[in-house]
Parts: sequence; structure tokens; C-alpha cells
Amino acid sequence: MPRTFKLTWQPGSSGRSGRWRKRYKRKVYYFDGGNGKSDRAAYNVALEAWVILKAKIDQATPRPHQVDYENTIQEWEKVFQWSNRHRDIRTAEEAYKKLETLKKRLEAPSLKPLRREDRFTSRFELPVIELPDNLTSAASRIALEQVQFGSSPKLTKERATEILQLLDGSPERIAGEVWADRLRSEEHRKISSNDTLYSYVEEYIQHKEQQYQTDELTSNRLYAIQLHLSYFRDWRGKDTAISEIDGKTLMQYKSRLLDEVKKKNWGRTTARHYLVTVKAFVRWLWQIEAIPSRPR
Repeated sequence: MPRTFKLTWQPGSSGRSGRWRKRYKRKVYYFDGGNGKSDRAAYNVALEAWVILKAKIDQATPRPHQVDYENTIQEWEKVFQWSNRHRDIRTAEEAYKKLETLKKRLEAPSLKPLRREDRFTSRFELPVIELPDNLTSAASRIALEQVQFGSSPKLTKERATEILQLLDGSPERIAGEVWADRLRSEEHRKISSNDTLYSYVEEYIQHKEQQYQTDELTSNRLYAIQLHLSYFRDWRGKDTAISEIDGKTLMQYKSRLLDEVKKKNWGRTTARHYLVTVKAFVRWLWQIEAIPSRPR
């Protein structure tokens, strides 16, 4: 799998060392380049610094449409987490792809408005159709009060909407209510931040960074571990309870990697390396008793 950079390398000149740069909101930010473009450890430090800086910039001055994107991403993350926990592979795959797309668009210098199909709830909305001319004409007459109606109960807009929803027995409405309940339950799940996949991945990487600092691990291997586990964490969901990592999780992950090979996105060697890293991580989870048994 070819390596991609979120930061741009700027070669050194006039006695200045090379450095990493990022253009964002019409400003350019620079980060230390370490020993050069091939210094992966320095790149990881620069990237982490950029992520922290970007969060501060966005919090201070959110861009147009940014809040919409963040809310939509948050909703898809709940869909992804629920689907993963309940083994709904198809929906989890759809949510994962949508999250990849939305996050990539959020990184763009200029944000375009969200499209209707970007929102998870759009799948439960009935399509909008064009009304025949005579119905449009009738609507105009009603608006001009040229038509008289018999007596009818006076309803507020909210009450009328509620009644219409009760009368709507369409599969779309029912599915929408089912998913709304699922997402509410996902939102109310109480998991200690210390017991999430995100927390344990961070702890494992810190352990590997210590090995790198004592020359027990090369910078290339450290970078690979960070890359592989970030992919696994994003695939499974960063807020996943660590106790949910089991043999089925590894089987599903292996299937995911094989799909990438089948689509010719990755080679078999790349997929195998990703799997080996995750298996080593899971073995470590078992060794520190974060999970009750070691998946085979």
C-alpha cells in the first residue's frame, strides 16, 4: 500500500533544514523535519502536532459547514459502532466508507455543503416527487383562500406532524424509528475512557515508542505499528469497549483485509503485515489481562 502524507515536505535551502508544512485556511504552518523526509518518527511527531493545532484552530473559528460535517460524522460513528457490536457487517462497511469520505472532505481547504445522501437519516426519507399541474393549481387556490373547507379540528403544526407520523406505516418510517432507538442506546452507553480501544492502542504505541528510544525497535517498525493499529482502530471504532475484542473480531478483520486484496487495493504481503501487527497487539491485551482470553 503506497504511503500517503497529510503534510507536505519542503526541502531545505540557504542553510535551512527541510521541514513539514501544512496550508490551512489561507495560512501555512511549519513543523520540524527531523533528519529528512524519510525520518518517519519525526513525521509522526509533526503530524500529531498538526492534529492538535488544527483542533484548536477549528474550535476557535469553525469554517462554514464544519459543524454540519462534525455532527454528521458523529452520527455515522454511532451507526458504525452499533453495527460492529451487533455484527451487522453490511451496515458497518457502509458506515466505514462514509466516514472515510466525510473525513477526507472535511480536510479539504474549502468545505462544500453536505449532500442529502451524506446523512444517515436520508435513507429513511421518502423521495420528493413533482406534483401534477392540476394539484399545483389547487394548492395555489388554497393558498389564496379561494376554496372553502368544512369544519376540522384546529391543530398546531407540531401536533399535525405527530399525527401524520402515527398514520405513516411505511417501512422507511419504521426503519427510521428502529435506528433512532439504536443510536440513542449507543449514545447512552457508558464506557470508561480508560477501557476503550483508543486508550489501549495509545498505551501500546507508547510502550513501542519506549522500545524505539532504547534501540529495541527501528523507526520504520514503529511507524508501521502506528499505521496498522490506527487502521484497525478506525475500522473497529475508537470507542469500542476493549472487552469486545475477541476471536470473532480477528476473523472479521481478516475478512476485511482479504477484501482489500481482492479489490487490488493492497497486496497480500501488506495485508499479512497489518494482521500480524494486530495479532501482536491482541496478544499484549491478553498478557496485561485487559481481555479474559487470548483469541486464536
